[in-house]
Amino acid sequence: MPDYPTIQLPDYPITQLPNPNSPLLRKLKALTYLQQHDAALAVADELLAIRRYPGDAYYWRAVNELQLERLDRAWDDIESADKAMVNSDVPKLAGIIEMRRRVLDVARQRLELSRERNRADCETSYYLHLVLADQGRWDDVVNVAVGTAECLDGAEAYAREQIALIAASAIPEARKARQIARREQQIASAGRMRATCWFNAAVANFNLSKPDEARRFAEKVNTDEQFGERARDLLARLAGRDVGR
Repeated sequence: MPDYPTIQLPDYPITQLPNPNSPLLRKLKALTYLQQHDAALAVADELLAIRRYPGDAYYWRAVNELQLERLDRAWDDIESADKAMVNSDVPKLAGIIEMRRRVLDVARQRLELSRERNRADCETSYYLHLVLADQGRWDDVVNVAVGTAECLDGAEAYAREQIALIAASAIPEARKARQIARREQQIASAGRMRATCWFNAAVANFNLSKPDEARRFAEKVNTDEQFGERARDLLARLAGRDVGR
């Protein structure tokens, strides 16, 4: 049932990346956002060679290894990052890597840790619900999927508020257009993740023999381009159960 999307990088404008006093670290992150992964890996190696920002260097090296599907190397690097710094991003990335490697128990544990450290990160909860669905932990799927959908509602509302503020601001038009486009992309991504949560909540409730709840969530996506056909099939199966009672 789950479909694992590509990792979404944190939304830092390149001119406002953390640790601005480190040109090499800024270069590493900029190259990562530009999807120049081999060049980014070379800069990460350089940072590690001079023993500067090792936690960040391992983390961003893991990000680039993941994008290149070098999963074992990415795992080794994120484990090294975990020893060098404590935040929510490191266990989140570790969980995503283990999803890709199909080590689901570890993926769940790391994503749960990331979620404990940062409840506001809707994407972490989204990935967690995918792992739970893959494990058939249906009660947990429903709880996390519904919570994630609510989180995404809040994130989307905030993005729309930001668009209104940016549109009314006096910043240059080219910059305004870039900032608005980035938030519109965030809104579109939130919509796709929310639809996935609703469909998976419907399936989980179906598997838990909770037809009313299954129907409620399936109806939310029965016209969706991605999930509509499967949602309508689920609704038909629920209707068949009602007839057979």
